[in-house]
Parts: sequence; structure tokens; C-alpha cells
Amino acid sequence: MSGETDSDLMEQVRRGERAAFVALFDRYRESAVSFAARMTGDADAAEELAHDAFMRVASKPKLSDTARGFRVWFMSVLREIVAEYVAEKDPAPNASIGRVAAAGAVAQGVEIIEVEAKVAYDAINRLDPRDREILYLKLFERLSYDDVAEICGDKPAAVKHRLSETVEALRRAVE
Repeated sequence: MSGETDSDLMEQVRRGERAAFVALFDRYRESAVSFAARMTGDADAAEELAHDAFMRVASKPKLSDTARGFRVWFMSVLREIVAEYVAEKDPAPNASIGRVAAAGAVAQGVEIIEVEAKVAYDAINRLDPRDREILYLKLFERLSYDDVAEICGDKPAAVKHRLSETVEALRRAVE
């Protein structure tokens, strides 16, 4: 099923074909967990939040918006779940992410990467959550400005402007 489009897979999900949902899960799990971890700062909760998003999607496959595409629809659902979690828990956004970055750098035995990664993660985690969200969706997920705008409920020009200002602020922060 790896060669099938998201739309083809969602059509199969609507018909009750479990294997198609598993294929979508495999395709988007890693980016969903990554998004949730970056937005909440809680690597442990990220897996659960991504799972919740997949379950919400699986329970209502007929609600998928084929015009927007599965990825945009799914990220919109995930964003809503993450926002609910953050509003409920109000976690410190840099706790788990900093540990994950530092642990990965140490495991590789490259101390300079650890320092640079920490500086970058700290700068990103100090961003306003909305700026961090746009940065992640555009630069890490490589979504179009139109898709990011749709997920975030904004206009593409506003997303582009906000991202430009965010990137410039990050550049100054890590210099």
C-alpha cells in the first residue's frame, strides 16, 4: 500500500479496510509524534496525543475533507488535540525536548552538536506557541503556506509574514 495516495487510502478506510488505516498510520505516525512533542515539550505525552488523533480520524473517516487532503485534515485534528492538552496541562514547553536533544547528541558522542542543539531547541521553545507551530509545520513538515494557513486558521500571507519574523528572531537568538 506504500504506492497508494492518501486519498486512495482514505477511500479504503471509509469502506472499512483496516490495512489502509494502518498504512496511513505508518506514513504519518513519526511526524505526528514529533509535532506533538515539539508543541507540548512532553515527549512522553506526544505518543498518546498522536494516537488520540489517529483514533479520532479512524472513528470519523467520512468527515475527511478530500479537497484538503488527508495530511492537512489529519494535522488539523492533531493540532486541535495538542491545543486541548496544552490548555489542560499547561506544560513547560522545553522540559522533555531538551532532554531528548541532549540525549541524542551524547549518544552520538558529538558534544558540539549537543551544545548547538540545546541552543536551537531553547530558542525554539521560547517562541510563542503559535509561532512555534507555524515554524514546525512549514519547515519541519514542509507543508505549503496554504496548508499551514488552513491548519492554523489563518491567511497564507499572514503565515508567511509570521514565519519570516520568527526565523529572523531565531537567527538573532542563536547568534
